[in-house]
Amino acid sequence: MDTFREILGRLPSSIRQELEILPNSVIGEIEEIRLRCGQQVRLQTAAGEKIISHVVTADELVKAVNSFIKYIRINP
Repeated sequence: MDTFREILGRLPSSIRQELEILPNSVIGEIEEIRLRCGQQVRLQTAAGEKIISHVVTADELVKAVNSFIKYIRINP
């Protein structure tokens, strides 16, 4: 769960807010968070795929990628 919180901190607030309200049972199962421009956020879990209603914008995708790149540079 700590890793999930760390990842949430790297996402744009509009996406983060949608994910923060998920039940702990769903959060504990998340294996991947899929962000695609113009599509809804998809969560891959052991039980299958869950779709969040939020549609990812180009700006949000750029912000997320840049945030993760900065994190990787700081924490190689």
